[in-house]
Amino acid sequence: MRTPIFVVTLFILLISTSSCEYNRYSYLLDDFIVESISRYEESFKERSDSTYNGIFLVGYKTIPIPPAEQEEFMVKYCLYEDDYRKESNLYYSPDGSFLRVYFPMHTAIASVNGKNFFADENGYIEMPFSKSNNLRIKIVGRLMSDVVRGTGTNKIKNGQIKLKNNLNAIRVVDNMFFFDTGERLYSYGSPCCPSGRTIIKSSSEPSSCEEDKVSCYQNHNNMNCSIAFNINEGRCEFDSIVCMDYNGYHTDCINGKLSNFPGSDCYMAMKRGHCWNEIKY
Repeated sequence: MRTPIFVVTLFILLISTSSCEYNRYSYLLDDFIVESISRYEESFKERSDSTYNGIFLVGYKTIPIPPAEQEEFMVKYCLYEDDYRKESNLYYSPDGSFLRVYFPMHTAIASVNGKNFFADENGYIEMPFSKSNNLRIKIVGRLMSDVVRGTGTNKIKNGQIKLKNNLNAIRVVDNMFFFDTGERLYSYGSPCCPSGRTIIKSSSEPSSCEEDKVSCYQNHNNMNCSIAFNINEGRCEFDSIVCMDYNGYHTDCINGKLSNFPGSDCYMAMKRGHCWNEIKY
């Protein structure tokens, strides 16, 4: 039985007057978004176990929500808002235009006042810290492992993955330093990458496609994130030759919809800090 159109319309109107109403109308409030991010990062610090006498390195990846999906994503977010808010690593922009995933800079190599230090899997570096230290910190790379091998934009030497360009801290909250690791575009079969997100084994031939140069498959030793990091959130039939970035919370198992990403295998790998060196610039 098909649902009458007026019922669907009424449902959307009800959603728009819920606690998520600001998502629909605040897209012009740039300052509001900046303030929202600041509050989120401060709460992220408060929720983290960052009371140690050292520094924490935290990265984030920005994922633009395609305009055609913004309405659907907003409705889904409002329907299951409690579930999404439990994901403390996920930030949803008040204007509904992008997501951010925050994660520890897993095994990062950081230059601190000109000397290299190695972070652990939680992005933690043990060292004396105080707000008066005036630390100059930049991320120069990360340690290589069996399942983190680097991408076409990285330089590999002596078991270390060096970034094409160093990352400087965007913001500091007490002993937590935040780094922008760029955008991850979420489009199926873009003109640049006609293969979409279907996994293609790395080729020795140079690629003109920027997305191919930062292949997660290449980075994880020719495995998708699910296999590389033993992640299986279920919900959808498993496919080893695609990125399982669509088996998230309340998914309809359609590959290529961003609303299916939060809670997926790929999301879990990203939020644990396994993928952050996949940077185009």
